[in-house]
Amino acid sequence: MTEPLKLLRRHPKVKPQKLQRLSKTTLQDQAYSEIKEALMSGHFTPGDILVIRALAAEMGTSIMPVRDALQRLVAERALTLLPSRTVQVPLINRREFDQMTAIRIRLESLATETAAARVTPAMIASLRHQNRAMIEAIAKQDAEKVLEANKTFHFTLYQASESEMLVGFIESLWLRIGPLLKTPWRMANGNRVFDSARDTHQLLIEALEDRDTDRAAAAIVKDITDAAEWYRGQNHAFSGEVDA
Repeated sequence: MTEPLKLLRRHPKVKPQKLQRLSKTTLQDQAYSEIKEALMSGHFTPGDILVIRALAAEMGTSIMPVRDALQRLVAERALTLLPSRTVQVPLINRREFDQMTAIRIRLESLATETAAARVTPAMIASLRHQNRAMIEAIAKQDAEKVLEANKTFHFTLYQASESEMLVGFIESLWLRIGPLLKTPWRMANGNRVFDSARDTHQLLIEALEDRDTDRAAAAIVKDITDAAEWYRGQNHAFSGEVDA
């Protein structure tokens, strides 16, 4: 027993690796990112009441990080604090929808033009992959995967603009528009929205391959306006109700 102890004492003391502790701030940021992603991907719908305990249980965390994340999203106007202190996903009226659509057209076409000038084969491959994933999910009627692939497609493109400020502005609009995205799945003619998106995504990819910034921007404008026209044609698209 004596000799092994001597050998151990001869070894230099090894300093432990610097590992990041999961701090309260990190948990708050994680909760914020998860809820933000869910809003942008259509996981929630307009009018939904967000129950802190239920969200905390779903994310496997405590109440405090979720409460802080919701307060942050309320401050950003992505969520609404009701007089009862309940947090709600805001309803969107027609006027707000039209305003947000007009702003989206300006910002998202600008991001697309900028990204098109920086396009790489890897980016095009990623966009093709996401569009294929969306097509497969449409065939399977998997709403969650369709919306996830659609969002990833768009933000892969916008982030290639390398403008954090521009992407941030676009994200703030998607936080409001995102909860409407699942509406087509609850209506008989809703497949038109995603069939159109599939086709315009393909037009966009072809424009990027040709490095044609004008065609790329026109494709993203068509993607936004085609979807907007469908929503405007639904009697209850802005109230969370479903056509009979």
